[in-house]
Amino acid sequence: MFFAYLFVDHALQAQAAASSEHARSEQLLLNILPEAIANRLKSDDHAIADGFAEVTVLFADIVGFTELSARLSPDEIVRMLNRIFPRLMI
Repeated sequence: MFFAYLFVDHALQAQAAASSEHARSEQLLLNILPEAIANRLKSDDHAIADGFAEVTVLFADIVGFTELSARLSPDEIVRMLNRIFPRLMI
């Protein structure tokens, strides 16, 4: 009986930890994405790619960008990005 209690107690602790981590990951997702997009990501298994004739939005991760943007002015950052991305779109 004691071992059964330990097993159940351990299982409940693991379930609580998993629930806590799930809530944390949900909050992190909502910190970076609008709720509607986060819900689409969670419910669909395909890429989200909406099209608008007048707009292009690209999300990219540039290594070292955070540190670089701390040193550059907003104008310098925009000029740098304008030099980088037209070359990638060819």
